[in-house]
Amino acid sequence: MDQKIMRSFQKLFYVLIAAGLISVLALVVELMRAGVGYRLLFPIVGLLLVGISFVFWHRIYQKIKGIPW
Repeated sequence: MDQKIMRSFQKLFYVLIAAGLISVLALVVELMRAGVGYRLLFPIVGLLLVGISFVFWHRIYQKIKGIPW
């Protein structure tokens, strides 16, 4: 039962990540259409890359330490 719950949370986590990426992409497109320069886009893209790399390295750390997902 615990494994089933963990897989459900994992699927929910991936759906939330996908929704976040889509919303950030939509924000970037709207800012570009509004004429906002790259001064605002670079921090947004930087934060997005930091978040993705954190998730990636956290998953690797869990696999190395043998922590169940």
